[in-house]
Amino acid sequence: MLVGVGTRLGKGCTSGHGVCGVGSLSNTSFVNVATFMAFAIGTAQLVQALGVTP
Repeated sequence: MLVGVGTRLGKGCTSGHGVCGVGSLSNTSFVNVATFMAFAIGTAQLVQALGVTP
């Protein structure tokens, strides 16, 4: 359900923004991809700081 809500709010999926949106130089897609990447990097850093290993 959260994925559906996120897709709706972001006006598309991560892959769609990353491949098609950035490829067509869409400003919205640049912002969305930057947001996705910032949260992914932040989450990875938080998990590493907590000492969680795969």
